[in-house]
Amino acid sequence: MLGVIGGARTSRSPTVTNNFQRYDFDAKEWSQARSAMVGPKRTRFAVAAHKNEIWILGGVTKIPSASGGVKIMYENSVSVYDRESGQWNTRSDMKRTRADFCAVVLRGKLYAIGGEGTERGVAKTRTRHSVEVYGDDGTWQSGTQMLYSRSSFASCVDGARIYVAGGAADRHDCDGSIEYYCPTQDQWIYVAVLPATFTTKFGLAFVNSRLHVVGEDEISVICIDACADRPRVISMASSQPSFYDAFALDGELYIVGRTSKNSMMLQKCRPPDYTWEELPPPMSPPDSDVMRIALIKIQSCGNEDKE
Repeated sequence: MLGVIGGARTSRSPTVTNNFQRYDFDAKEWSQARSAMVGPKRTRFAVAAHKNEIWILGGVTKIPSASGGVKIMYENSVSVYDRESGQWNTRSDMKRTRADFCAVVLRGKLYAIGGEGTERGVAKTRTRHSVEVYGDDGTWQSGTQMLYSRSSFASCVDGARIYVAGGAADRHDCDGSIEYYCPTQDQWIYVAVLPATFTTKFGLAFVNSRLHVVGEDEISVICIDACADRPRVISMASSQPSFYDAFALDGELYIVGRTSKNSMMLQKCRPPDYTWEELPPPMSPPDSDVMRIALIKIQSCGNEDKE
């Protein structure tokens, strides 16, 4: 199942939505979930599939300020959706507030990585290189930090490693760098530099031993050689407009998001041919565009997470 969660409606005064849509790969159709996301309406959050639940982590919310305006609040709260009961619940808050970060599951562990947030008593935001890991005891523990602080980046897993790429830091972009985390060594390792700067609206997917960086204007194909310590850029494949995310499923590369004509889209291809197939797009809110979406990729049979 593919889920598109949250977002915002564009208008003279943009409003955040708790919309939750699901895509059935067998039926090739979208449907509305039984219940919308509970809790504060948020954007810039992270999503992950863990233990047959959909986890919504962090992000930002808006509350009225004393001056009559709107105050931006960075969240560390966690909401989870049980697919069997259709109910939303809460879990332990993360140690730090986070927005524009990534959450991934590797070998049964949930990781909250990077992003930006505020420290207690300090209004100024800070880009993070810290990592948190959700433990079996139901609490968050500090993990090994990334080499670079980054927010608005992309991540994926290949079954043995967590990859992160691109993003922005407090003063500069992260040099378009890619790094990966190896749990057996418990360390982050620098990989390579992207051929272009990617800081917003892009995705990362590992398909057929290649790392695909899916951006607004192009798809970079980076070859991962199992016998080498570092990958190498081998080509720039295809050209598509305005993506939001990418993921791998059964050897195919999927891309989902908004086109340059402000319509929603879902496409797939099978590398290395890169012949794209159009699939039914997500349902946009009436008379509006989805400004930001979050994705969840989980098996319809309800087994362990599949990213």
